[in-house]
Amino acid sequence: HQVREQLLQLLSSKNEYIRVNCRNFWCDLKRLSISSNHRLIALVDQLYSIKTENEYLNYCTNFLLERTTHNPDYNRFIFENPLDKCIFQEFPLVCNWRQQHRTYMTSLFTLQSQITNDPVNTNIITMDPVHFMQTLTENNDKIEQQQ
Repeated sequence: HQVREQLLQLLSSKNEYIRVNCRNFWCDLKRLSISSNHRLIALVDQLYSIKTENEYLNYCTNFLLERTTHNPDYNRFIFENPLDKCIFQEFPLVCNWRQQHRTYMTSLFTLQSQITNDPVNTNIITMDPVHFMQTLTENNDKIEQQQ
């Protein structure tokens, strides 16, 4: 267990030589599968440690993305022309998307509050999440003070 902890800590070493060798150790097919879904499960089961929790996301995503280098399309360019030689057009961007999609933004938990008729735990929910309304009344304050 202590060796595993030390190997996980070495994945975040400042020394590049140590970091690369440790990464190669973990990337071995005996430890991490080629299959992405099996690799993800192994990353959670084998490579998570409380001691390296702050670095976990960093090396975990690197191990997941490492599989992309084995894809035949990896060295293929995404765009046929370099971006500095492309001609760009202005695109009008609508900034008031909340106003346009107000009805679609209603949360599902509002249905639960409509079903619940308990006056003590009633939630007042607005359609627009930017505006807030008072949810406590004088009656609720008196009930809480009595408890």
